[in-house]
Amino acid sequence: MATPIYTPTNYELSEKVVPYICKHFGYEAFPGTSLAPAPCLDLPIHASVGMDQMVSTLVQAYCNPIQSGIDLGQLSQSLGPMESGLDVNREALLLSRHPSSVIGYLDMLAIILGKEDTISLWYLPGSLAWPMQLIIWQTWEDDPAISSALATNASRQWLPDICLPAGILSGALSIMHPPLYDAGLEPTIQHLCIMTHIPVWTGTILSALVNTWIVYWTFQLLASNLTTVLAL
Repeated sequence: MATPIYTPTNYELSEKVVPYICKHFGYEAFPGTSLAPAPCLDLPIHASVGMDQMVSTLVQAYCNPIQSGIDLGQLSQSLGPMESGLDVNREALLLSRHPSSVIGYLDMLAIILGKEDTISLWYLPGSLAWPMQLIIWQTWEDDPAISSALATNASRQWLPDICLPAGILSGALSIMHPPLYDAGLEPTIQHLCIMTHIPVWTGTILSALVNTWIVYWTFQLLASNLTTVLAL
């Protein structure tokens, strides 16, 4: 009888997925600089498909840089807090002040570069494999209010359900924005309570969630999301 595959349903899965995605990306994007990573035989097939599809799209985008000519530093100074991107007049004003050399619509995987070849955007249509998308949609349809109910029992089922696609997205983040990913490794329960002004007794809720929390950087998202019930 075949031994059943054990798939972690918490941060332990990210500890398997993220290194594989990083090593595979390095092997494909920079040929001859590293060895191909060993396949993750202890993960199910759909996990391998999801990881490899993410790596493939990241590599194709990285190998197709498009120069925008925009000074990202100056642009960031022009942006206000919580820009919606839906105000046509506001968008036209920003474009006139910071004209881009990109014309038309993007119809292929690419990275958009600012001045001094700084990557400002990864355009990755199709990066998340269909099985991963299906997991997300099914979980969302089961309880669309789950993101505002982190202190409920339902959230503890949502976390393991969404674990695999979130782990793959975490691997992508570690490549696209390493400082943000690294910053997400640091927060602890104590930091969360201080940053979100959560009463001490509520820390027990956080303690229970840590064991099933998906990826490290989602701690940071929770800490900065002051509109959730848990953070009030």
